[in-house]
Amino acid sequence: MARNKKRKKVQSSQAARQLNAAQHKNAVMEDLSYLCYLIGGTDLFKILPQKYKDAIYNSRGTMRIVSGSRKKIQKRLAEVMAKELREEMYNRNIEVIEGGGRLISLYDFLLVGVPLYLILNDKKCFFSGKERFECFYKDNKNMRDELIREIEKLIPIYCDFYSDIKRRVVYDFWTETKLHYDLPGANVARRFTLNIVIEPIELVTKSIRINHETHIGTQILYIRQRPDRKPASPDEKHSLAYQMTVRHKLLDPKSSFPELHVDVYIQNHALDRLSERSSCPFPHWIRAYLVDAFMNPVITKMTENKFLIEYRMVGIKIGYLLATLVDGDLLIRTFLFITHNGTPEGKNLEKATGLKKEDKKYLLMDNIRTLANSDIDQNPEMQKIFLQAGLGSLLELCRRVRERDKDFNWLISESENKTSLSRLIIEYMKPGADNDEFIEVEDS
Repeated sequence: MARNKKRKKVQSSQAARQLNAAQHKNAVMEDLSYLCYLIGGTDLFKILPQKYKDAIYNSRGTMRIVSGSRKKIQKRLAEVMAKELREEMYNRNIEVIEGGGRLISLYDFLLVGVPLYLILNDKKCFFSGKERFECFYKDNKNMRDELIREIEKLIPIYCDFYSDIKRRVVYDFWTETKLHYDLPGANVARRFTLNIVIEPIELVTKSIRINHETHIGTQILYIRQRPDRKPASPDEKHSLAYQMTVRHKLLDPKSSFPELHVDVYIQNHALDRLSERSSCPFPHWIRAYLVDAFMNPVITKMTENKFLIEYRMVGIKIGYLLATLVDGDLLIRTFLFITHNGTPEGKNLEKATGLKKEDKKYLLMDNIRTLANSDIDQNPEMQKIFLQAGLGSLLELCRRVRERDKDFNWLISESENKTSLSRLIIEYMKPGADNDEFIEVEDS
């Protein structure tokens, strides 16, 4: 009796697998049918012989995230990146016929479009009506390469997202393909595979001595150009990640070595201040705009060895990186918000309003979220003061936040009431103002 139950259970399990396989094949054939419709009309799927439909199913495309030759990525990270990339591929489209405006998702094209394209291009493939497909596989651009190019546009987003200077790792990638596809009668089903090879790069740290104290700086790497091939051997330098540098003439216009490239490092303290003072919860954004700050740096010299480098987010200047030049290296030590008294704009604001460091702190003028959700861009007096102080970028920030610009979602307050910062500042600036009573003033 027990044997019969076991046999029934095995049979039931096999039946379920067969049913799932049949349902999956039907779903793939629906995608293929839709692709055929985009290529040449409703009857094109019927023209395609069943043996080629079966071959396309057996060769259906797949995408995998794999580790590079130097260092393995965590299995969980690979799974998460693959899942997120597939979801994005569902949301992005590729044009089936160049200039035709007929679109299919990247994922569906990988699944059925590439195998169909490869099989139709094979000289052994012939059937009545094949000429109807020529606009797709013969007179069209290389659809396999086009798909890979479109997918390669997405991958850097995820590499950058999971890169983190504070954790001292950035991710590079390249793609490789297995061009296997099956014609009818093949003994082994082989799938077209797109491998996305993720290469973790450990960031180098350096001990830098300043005033008899040791500071640990982490190198800043950036990807100049994404690779388009697999390295020939594990020993070959593959990564196109470069150490961020700044030319010496930008630090010293009278330099005897104007084109000398000075390596840039950053302390964790500076990363913490960037995160705190920008209120940005995304380490990859902080890193991206850090790299951007040095692509075309705007540098203000403070002393012989100290410099301010403008830092912008989504095109808006929000402050400065304070850096020190030490023995041929530039170390970013902290981040100053633009209203800080140590910045040119902060000093101008102090002259115009008389507000000291503690006053600004009390009024939360050193808080980007408070400023961004305030009314300073709508008050004529404040507009004049901020423009004269060189703080037009903050007025622009307020405007974009008020208009709920999606680029500044992380700063937008859900409250409908704007902080009456203009009134608070004006009241605070009045001669003989009793600041103890001012504490009781509430926002309206």
